[in-house]
Amino acid sequence: MSVGIVYVANGERYVDEACQSASSLKDKMPHIHITIFSTKSVQNQCFDELVLVKDSQNPKLDKILYMSKSPYDYTLFLDTDTYVCDDFSELFTLLKKYDIGAVEAELRAGRNQLGEFYNYQELKDVDGQFIFPMYNSGVVLYRKSLQVSKFFSDWLTSFQEQMQEKGMTYGDQPSFQMTLHKSNLREVVLTPEYNCRFISPVCVSGTVKILHGRHPDIRMVAKEINSDISTRLFHPRWGLISDKKLQLITKVLAK
Repeated sequence: MSVGIVYVANGERYVDEACQSASSLKDKMPHIHITIFSTKSVQNQCFDELVLVKDSQNPKLDKILYMSKSPYDYTLFLDTDTYVCDDFSELFTLLKKYDIGAVEAELRAGRNQLGEFYNYQELKDVDGQFIFPMYNSGVVLYRKSLQVSKFFSDWLTSFQEQMQEKGMTYGDQPSFQMTLHKSNLREVVLTPEYNCRFISPVCVSGTVKILHGRHPDIRMVAKEINSDISTRLFHPRWGLISDKKLQLITKVLAK
C-alpha cells in the first residue's frame, strides 16, 4: 500500500507555510513521500511531487477538491500551518481497519466567524439524531476507496451549498461533519497529540506528534510541550502546566 502526505497550498503565504511544515516532517520522517497541490510553483526538495492547480479564489474549496485527488492508498492530509514534532507512522496502521480519522475540534461551542452561536451538543440531522463528534479538518487520515471518494464529492457539494447560503467566510468543518454523519464510513477519533491545537488551552498525554497553529517560534512550542510526557495542560499564554504543577496549584487552592 502506498503511503504519503498531502498538502494543498493556495497562494504564496500558504506555500511558504507548507514548505516549513514539510521541512519539519522530513526531519522526523525522511522517507515519507509528500505531494503538494499548489497554485504556485514550489522550489523545495521536501516535496516529492508537485501538482500545479488552478486558483479557485477559495482555499477551503481547493482543500476539499485536492484532498480527494491524493495519489496514495493511505493518506494523511496536513494543513499548511502544522509542525511535525515526531514520527507518526503508527497512524497509517489504523487505515487497515478504518476509512477516515480526525481529531475532535477544539472549539465546539461559541460564535463562528459570522457571529452565529453554535453548540455541538445541539447539532442534529433531519431525523433529529445527534451529530457527533465535531472534527477539526486540518489533519485528516484517510484511505483510497470508492466510498471515500464519494465522501469527498459529497463534502464538496455540501460545502458549496453552505458557502452560497452563508457566504465566503463560512468554514468547511460543518459540512465535513454533516457529510461524514450521513456516510457509512468507518471513522476513528484521533487524540489531540496528532493535531494539537495549541492556540487554545489543550490537555495532552504522551508525545505531541503534530502541532497545528501559527506561532513566531513554533520550535520553542514543540520543545516546551514535549518537555514532559505525562498528562499535562498547555495554555497559549501561560505555557506548559505539568501534572506536578497542577497538583501544587490544587494544594494551594485547597488551603
